[in-house]
Amino acid sequence: MKRISYRNNRICFDRYALQALEPTWITSRQIEVERRAMTQNARCGRKIWIRIFLDKLVTIRPTKTRMGSGKESLEYRIDVVNPVRIEFNALDPRTASCLEFLAQCNARKAKESNPACQVLVKRRTDDEPPKIAVTFVNGVEEVFDATSTPAQNIRNMILEKGQHLETEQMFREAGESWPVLIPEEEIHQYAPGTKPRKAEEKKQ
Repeated sequence: MKRISYRNNRICFDRYALQALEPTWITSRQIEVERRAMTQNARCGRKIWIRIFLDKLVTIRPTKTRMGSGKESLEYRIDVVNPVRIEFNALDPRTASCLEFLAQCNARKAKESNPACQVLVKRRTDDEPPKIAVTFVNGVEEVFDATSTPAQNIRNMILEKGQHLETEQMFREAGESWPVLIPEEEIHQYAPGTKPRKAEEKKQ
């Protein structure tokens, strides 16, 4: 077992991982204990990738049995872990929403509905939280914080902002002022064909 692993020794998901420093055997119970310890201390939304597979079988002869040849019953499974082997990968929850949002933008339906949309991915090396910057057709740029905001909420905010910009463009093309200011008297007026409520009639 005194060897060095040249495979599976790089971080494939985000920037954090557990690494084996000594050759040893690891069982499924040890993996479960490590997984529970990480999930209890991790933030909500963090993903953990287990990159080891228990491919070695261990058999144990039960007590009070005669000596003889042949394989005994399976007791547990193990995995031979060598030095410089990555065991677990923890995905930073701050980048989880960015990756999910990127997958939604790269979907075929999204590209067909908005072919002019371009998604640029920039991997940052500093410790600042990730952000999603969207540049709309009219040049307005909006930055959304992806630290604790789910991808679906970011998508809804982008759609609402886009609808707001479309409404603003329609009013400006029609020669109307923006933003639209509605007098307070018109706010309390009832629409034609509607009747006031009974409680309001009693007050009058």
